[in-house]
Amino acid sequence: MDKITSLQGYIEEINQNYSGNFFFRGESQDFGKTKNLASGYRWLNDNTGRKVQDLINMRCEYFRDIGAHLNSQEIENFITYAQHHGLPTELLDITENPLVALYFAVSDADKKRVEEKCVCVKEKCVCVEEKSADDAIIYIFNDNKYTENMKASNHQTQFLSDLDQPELFKLNGRNIENQYFDFKWARDINTAPDKRLMVLDDSREEHKIKSDQVDDFLISLFAESDTKSMKKAIRDEINSLYSDIDKYSNLNKNLQSSRILPVPDTRQNAKSFAKMIIPYITEFMQLKQGEYFPPLKYIHITPSIIFDRMRNQQGSFIYQLSTELEDTEGMDIRNTDGLPICVGNSVVQPIKEFASITIDADFKGKILNQLDSIGINQKFIFSDDDNVAQYYAKNF
Repeated sequence: MDKITSLQGYIEEINQNYSGNFFFRGESQDFGKTKNLASGYRWLNDNTGRKVQDLINMRCEYFRDIGAHLNSQEIENFITYAQHHGLPTELLDITENPLVALYFAVSDADKKRVEEKCVCVKEKCVCVEEKSADDAIIYIFNDNKYTENMKASNHQTQFLSDLDQPELFKLNGRNIENQYFDFKWARDINTAPDKRLMVLDDSREEHKIKSDQVDDFLISLFAESDTKSMKKAIRDEINSLYSDIDKYSNLNKNLQSSRILPVPDTRQNAKSFAKMIIPYITEFMQLKQGEYFPPLKYIHITPSIIFDRMRNQQGSFIYQLSTELEDTEGMDIRNTDGLPICVGNSVVQPIKEFASITIDADFKGKILNQLDSIGINQKFIFSDDDNVAQYYAKNF
């Protein structure tokens, strides 16, 4: 697809290809390894030695300072309130309005990157400074219902809007210190043998589930996700090691036995299969040491109230999961070809877009002016008094 050079061209692209239920996120450039990365994980990457628990602790301290003047609804939705006011969190902003995403993508139109270019002839060089901008990217996420046609084409939706038990995926209403999703199961299970979810009964040659120790949140999350591809990833890895007796013999017994895992053939038994595969995924993530994160659907967070800024932005959030593994401290952050993002000893869920649209850098200013002409501008997106004043100072 050609780069977008006008508001009209963008609207035509949206109408032709993304007129269903989609969410959008605009970024001013292709950030490569850190694209679609929640602000909290960027903060962790910039502050060496910090851990995910520090994000939660920081949120609690923020509440201690400002909580006294908040109303009950703001407290109920405190993680989104904190994100709204600029505190780093595990939330990734998205919007239902493609024009709002476009505004965020082109709003840096006045900012140019300065580069020095030199031409040298016979040891004499002439250098000049050149200003250039980066192409912007609109990331698109699919929230369409899972239809029979999609099943036939093996199409996978990404959001959790049709969960069997959506109450398991809500943060609003929890105490401040509990407004997060605990996804530290990989570390906990690997370091606590008594917490294993599965045992191998050699006499019957089958796996039994200790169902009382399986977390309902994880089961529902895995059951709604692509567990077939998870099984395939484990199987392919085991097969690649099978010919190497030494490496294979050192594998965890659970992984060796993964060859006999059944494949779910109906949505009715998805939860049963999820119970079986979770311990295998736990071991597999530890084996891959930051190079694998299961393809779980994204947790879509919609606050129970709409804050003023969110109303115009038509915003909601993806909660970006992470888990801590053993011996990953100091790994480089990466997000290449769908690989997980590693921050310290945390492995972060990669948020892979359904599709993307590129905005030509040379036309950012033009598109920003076109958006302004239809009322999509700073004073609309950020409707507080300070931003309205800044808008008039720039444009009056």
